[in-house]
Parts: sequence; structure tokens; C-alpha cells
Amino acid sequence: MRMGIFGLVGGRVNQTSPERLTYAGISVIHPALLADQPQGAFALAPLLRTAIDNQRVSGERYAGLWVDVGTPERLVALEEQIMGDKG
Repeated sequence: MRMGIFGLVGGRVNQTSPERLTYAGISVIHPALLADQPQGAFALAPLLRTAIDNQRVSGERYAGLWVDVGTPERLVALEEQIMGDKG
């Protein structure tokens, strides 16, 4: 069984629930969360963890098919799988 990194209770994301879910990388972020960050690239995870601890992050559980296509190779593999399913 794969373990996630966050919990979800009553629509609020937490870091303490025994049931762990995986963040899919899809988000809507209020600009105020980013207001004090420097220009350029920065780590988002610490900001999210602080916001989670302050009960400022909501979430939804998606129970449908989800595939991580985070690399070109994984995207090609998924495209081949989809095209194979149609043929």
C-alpha cells in the first residue's frame, strides 16, 4: 500500500490523520499566501505546511483514475496505453 503525505477531514487538509492521501499538484492559491515571498523560484511546500497547520488549506478527494505523467516517458507510456485501449 502506498502512503500519501496529507490527511483530509471535513474538507480540511491536515498533517496528522492516519489515512494519508497524495497531493496531485493541482491547486488554487490565494495571492496573500505568496505575498511575502521573494521574486523567482522558491519552495512551496513549507508555505503549504504552515497554512495547513493554521487550517487554511481545503482539499477534495478524487476517487477516479489519476496517473502521474511527471516525465516525458510517463506521458508517452500513458498515451500508448490510451491508444491501445481504443484499438
